Amino acid sequence: DDGDYLRPLESKVSGSIRGRVGYAIENVMPYFTAGVAIGSFRDDHNGNGSDIAKETLTGYAIGGGIEWGITQNLIARGEYIFSDYGTNDFQFSGNDIHRIDVQTHDFRIGLAYKF
Repeated sequence: DDGDYLRPLESKVSGSIRGRVGYAIENVMPYFTAGVAIGSFRDDHNGNGSDIAKETLTGYAIGGGIEWGITQNLIARGEYIFSDYGTNDFQFSGNDIHRIDVQTHDFRIGLAYKF
């Protein structure tokens, strides 16, 4: 065990189930979002692919964003989501365990069309 430290991980799959609360001002709506985050992460212990540890983790996701109604049918969105999966044990070969603090920061932009 190396103690708690930040370590770069590869995120295989991640997602969240979130609610959001916002207030529309004309055609702009700032909002806050929060919910449960789920992610699959892997770490390559020695960098050559021979000692891999994988974990599927749950945590929380919080963030905020803004939507803008460009037209009646076209909506643009920008948001930031922070997800925290806590400090977790990743076990490698030979019972080598590393405690890794797992967090993600996601910036997203989108464009939607309402039919």
